[in-house]
Amino acid sequence: MSARDHDNLSTQAVASARSYWHGVYSSFEEAQGSRDVFDGQHWRERLVEKFPLHSGAAQSTPDPIKLTDARLKQVLETAIDSRSGDARDFPIRILDFGGGIGATYAKIRSNVGKAIRLDYRVVERPSICLEGRSQFRGDDEIKFFDSLASAAASITSIDLVLAASSLHYVSDWQGLIAQFASLRPRWLLLIDIPAGNILASFVTLQEYFGHNIPVWFWRLDDLIACCARHDFVAVSREMNGPSHANLEKLPMDGLPENFRIQGFWNLLFEPSKSHCQSAGA
Repeated sequence: MSARDHDNLSTQAVASARSYWHGVYSSFEEAQGSRDVFDGQHWRERLVEKFPLHSGAAQSTPDPIKLTDARLKQVLETAIDSRSGDARDFPIRILDFGGGIGATYAKIRSNVGKAIRLDYRVVERPSICLEGRSQFRGDDEIKFFDSLASAAASITSIDLVLAASSLHYVSDWQGLIAQFASLRPRWLLLIDIPAGNILASFVTLQEYFGHNIPVWFWRLDDLIACCARHDFVAVSREMNGPSHANLEKLPMDGLPENFRIQGFWNLLFEPSKSHCQSAGA
């Protein structure tokens, strides 16, 4: 789980023994709830508070920040190994949807070494973009954009599209997957996906410091099938269970039993062979 979910579980639901999620709805519109929380000052302050490095320190830290996700490490290692000779002059291009103020960039930058160039593009809310630009002033390897279209402009190829603890906050998640696919990335990595072997995909309301945020919970097969329709094949599936958040179980008493998930998933996708062939035609 990311800062959006892990910290909130520890400070809210566990302490009060309440359910962290409640209600089963078919859409964000039906659920209603608060949809402007991530534009608020409280959320921006928490992003800065949790940020591992500031003001370009990612370029100079002597000790790499630990990359906890094995699949992200795998993708980076493969991307680096595949660049030999003149290809090493080309940056590794990453588009991070919902990447906050650049915490994942800071971790990656401190791990890949100075010889590896990055072209890292974060898609976020305008207010978060302003904060991110301030944090990384003078670092030309990371840029912030308030739309996916502007972030993808002028890019001829993308190594990785990353969405870490962000897809479930998007009402039209299927449309977003389609947009990701249109970029033809080498990999698509979805981190902290609330999914499982549940009755059906649905929207629920997530508690966040007095607000109720609409979020998607997926039947895992539904999400994987959507990606498959856009020619992405799941090559890795890993679930982080309750112990990942130092819990015995996720606080889901507010949901019917057949809608309760057991953990959050990290899913790595690659283009199908047919997709690669059509791209090269």
